[in-house]
Amino acid sequence: MATEFQYSIAGDTASGAVSSNRLAYEIEESSIAPTLVAIGTSGDELHIAFDSDLSTAEESALDAIVGAHAGNPLRDWVPILPDSEMEPVIPGASKVVANDRPAIEVQNGVTGYAALQARWPRAQYASAELRARVYFVLKAAGTGSNVRIATRLKAQGPGDDSSAAFAATGFVAVPVTHTTVGEVFVGEVMLDGSSAYLGDAMAVQVGRDGANDLGAGTSDDVNQPIQIIGLQMEAR
Repeated sequence: MATEFQYSIAGDTASGAVSSNRLAYEIEESSIAPTLVAIGTSGDELHIAFDSDLSTAEESALDAIVGAHAGNPLRDWVPILPDSEMEPVIPGASKVVANDRPAIEVQNGVTGYAALQARWPRAQYASAELRARVYFVLKAAGTGSNVRIATRLKAQGPGDDSSAAFAATGFVAVPVTHTTVGEVFVGEVMLDGSSAYLGDAMAVQVGRDGANDLGAGTSDDVNQPIQIIGLQMEAR
């Protein structure tokens, strides 16, 4: 096993370019356990060092990360402040008061969303992303282990058709427990924002994929409604 690795920038990366801060982020967000110590370049050489040896599987993961690396600089996250409160999108979602705060309730066994409007704050980038952190509680104690938190996005500018389909959708299965009614859980969903241009009118919907409509993966098996009590949205 090894702690230092060398690659050819032209031959081993996806675009023949390296962004050190993005590559560091991609490595740190991966399954590689040792701590990243340094990333350096010299001519066509890319050097990556860790504080301890990588396993065979981790070396393979590093090769895959470098091979997929596009070289786009990593930009700061910009908060997106919605122009309106969350509004329920029927079926399966409604406005309620949950533990003294406004909330969107989504029933179990269905897919329902809360809708928001905002404007895209970035120029168009091939690597643009939207990050939604959805805070929710269970309405009551019940059974089941996972809730699928879902997000979808579309953005249009002048002359575009606002009825177009959502350009990006995604979900994350959030493990939950039933010990404390009112416990806050958080689901973080990342979406591709490359179709959005600066100033575009965005339609963002966050909610629950309770009917498992968004494809394969861990199923939503919780038999209680969820209540969305908070939302943080950022773009970069």
